[in-house]
Amino acid sequence: MTMFERPPRYTVKNMLPVVFVLLTMFVIWYPYVSIHLAKMLQLDQPMETRDPNTFRRGLVETVVSQTLVLMMFICYWCCVFTEPGTTPDDPEWLPDNAKQMDRPFLNEVKQTTGRRRHCKWCGRWKPDRCHHCRLCRCCVLKMDHHCPWIMNCVGYHNHKYFFLTVLYSCMACLFITISMVEAVQRSRNTDVQLKERFFVVFSMTISLFMGFLLTGFLAFHTWLAFHEKTTIEFCEKVLIRGHTSVYDLGIWRNLHTLFGPNPLFWLLPMSPPVGNGVHHSTATFVAYNPQTAKLKGVRSRASSEGEAKLSGSRGNGASSASAQTRRSAPPSPTRRQTREAIVQPPAPCLPLAPPQIWDEVEGDAAVGAVSSADSPDRGATAPSTKTEEEAIAAAASPEWTHFPSQANGLDDPAA
Repeated sequence: MTMFERPPRYTVKNMLPVVFVLLTMFVIWYPYVSIHLAKMLQLDQPMETRDPNTFRRGLVETVVSQTLVLMMFICYWCCVFTEPGTTPDDPEWLPDNAKQMDRPFLNEVKQTTGRRRHCKWCGRWKPDRCHHCRLCRCCVLKMDHHCPWIMNCVGYHNHKYFFLTVLYSCMACLFITISMVEAVQRSRNTDVQLKERFFVVFSMTISLFMGFLLTGFLAFHTWLAFHEKTTIEFCEKVLIRGHTSVYDLGIWRNLHTLFGPNPLFWLLPMSPPVGNGVHHSTATFVAYNPQTAKLKGVRSRASSEGEAKLSGSRGNGASSASAQTRRSAPPSPTRRQTREAIVQPPAPCLPLAPPQIWDEVEGDAAVGAVSSADSPDRGATAPSTKTEEEAIAAAASPEWTHFPSQANGLDDPAA
């Protein structure tokens, strides 16, 4: 099996967590139905001798609990057998595509080089919010995380089913725990078999433990859904103070992105979100320009070589004059100032400039400075420094609309 082939999915190793989840469901569900609900519905008594109040409460608990369990099982099934989505086979994602017209609209680039993200394992360009899963051996669209309990990755096409599975699992466990308190008290006050008492207490304990864990897990994923973030994006940017996701369109539109266009079907395993998972709408963007925004590691080789030539051609006097000019020039705007100055209304994803444009434009800036210094008309005069307003205006140029991202944390470092 080569690195580009996906491993077999239905193996004993992969299916063990799924079997464990199904077994846990059965351990909680069977004692609850056969002991608690059977006693509440009084199935061992004739209809004429049954207590109407107890029967009515048992009927309500049966409908609610079995509806939650059924929805949980359906969502779990959809979550396991729905592919999260991977990079399409379109020519725009193939590395041998050099046509400018076929370049996609992207917001995320390599942090170290400022160029398109590429997966060396799949041999394709990466769309926004796409990451390579080393267990599934493929790139997953809008990857949240790889979940062994569903034997699958949580991505764009099954994220809704995963969220609903956690939601209905949490609600079912909490409802079963609360309603089984009466069965536990009844087993203590009446003379029942030891086996029945054990299963009632054991089922309630497992349900309480699972409900406690799922409550925290549901709260975390609800917060992520409100802010339109994935688990990977949260782990990458949690240490950045005041970080706001560029894909955050507001709570209402974020829920539309996750659950689909029709709010009536948000809590049902149908009406998936609209889109292909490749392009994502953004609320703001950062117009990147090497002359106005200093991002760590994003400096081209042409710019560095041009600065070296410039410093060597001026000599000591010119270098001191240039240093004095730089000290007296107004400071360049920071990344946050540039972001606040260039925020525009909600718009679709922005075009990513070709990789060679970075080197060409930055190199032209450096070479232009060298030519001005070597010009016989100007001599060794220092190049003019742009003011802050001119720098921000230059950053707003349409061909410099980039959003450098750190969306490479869980990928292969060399990818």
